[in-house]
Amino acid sequence: MFPAEGGDAFLLRFDNKKNILIDMGYSDTYTNYIKDRLLQLKRQGECIDLLVITHIDKDHIGGAIKFLYENGNVDNANIIDIKEIWHNSYRFLQFKKKR
Repeated sequence: MFPAEGGDAFLLRFDNKKNILIDMGYSDTYTNYIKDRLLQLKRQGECIDLLVITHIDKDHIGGAIKFLYENGNVDNANIIDIKEIWHNSYRFLQFKKKR
């Protein structure tokens, strides 16, 4: 778990090489804590197998936005390769039905 100032940011590790990153807190959480860990994983030849963004509040997605921007192109990641991203967006993008 990374310090996220009231937000959430978790790195789950399985079988010593499977990495699941759940939320990334505020942008400062990414800059101050998560980025160095991701670079360390990359140096060890690892990747993020799954990045999960639970919802669009800035204390969950703020760090992810900054990270994805800095990480760059999916075919040539600047920080670390990501195999898959899940984003729970539907319920936060509700709209009124016209009657």
